[in-house]
Amino acid sequence: MQDVYEFYSSEEADVICEALIEWCRSTATEPDQMLMVRAIDLYKRGNRTADQLLAALKRQLSN
Repeated sequence: MQDVYEFYSSEEADVICEALIEWCRSTATEPDQMLMVRAIDLYKRGNRTADQLLAALKRQLSN
């Protein structure tokens, strides 16, 4: 997840990483490139808090 901090402000990266960490805890998985790309895309689409981003990930990945 270090890559996220290289391309986004620390506030943006914190939101993305917090959502990814919670996703991984709840699903007992490790983050992969595909998950990070989806999270960044969903962040760019307006999911600006970790809770919003996590909910958007759940909606998108449960389909």
